[in-house]
Amino acid sequence: MKIRTSKVSCAGFTLLEMVLTTTMVALSWSMFAPLLSTSFNAFGTNMAIRETVNRSRPAMQRIRMELLNANTVPIISGSSMTFTFTESPSDVTVTYDLAGGYLRRNNVNMVEGVTNLTFSLTQAGASPNIMYTVTTDMTVAWMGVTLPLRSSVLLRKLLPCV
Repeated sequence: MKIRTSKVSCAGFTLLEMVLTTTMVALSWSMFAPLLSTSFNAFGTNMAIRETVNRSRPAMQRIRMELLNANTVPIISGSSMTFTFTESPSDVTVTYDLAGGYLRRNNVNMVEGVTNLTFSLTQAGASPNIMYTVTTDMTVAWMGVTLPLRSSVLLRKLLPCV
């Protein structure tokens, strides 16, 4: 009589292999989890900064463009500025001010979340060759981000004619 011996094939992993693999995966995740968390936080902060800039930039650009066409020296009082500029076919008087956290143009809200607004007028030269520069400083707080913005404009229409 022949004794039959059969080879049984083991399909699968041993307990030791499973424990080692699980431990390696857990260690990998524990090293990469803080990195992923930091990346997601940085992404959120960058999105908040971008949103704040996108909300504020058009107002700053409008102030700049209107000041470039100013016909009068702006009257500045703290966080308020009034001047006249030419807009076809007539002159327009504009007042920018800060009220209740809003940058306003002629009492119409432009930007929300403004925490600081300062206008300053710098005069250089002596009469009749006076040059005027208006600097606008605005701080905007939005989505947990506080962003300072600054713009300076040389009033071209008020430059002395040579």
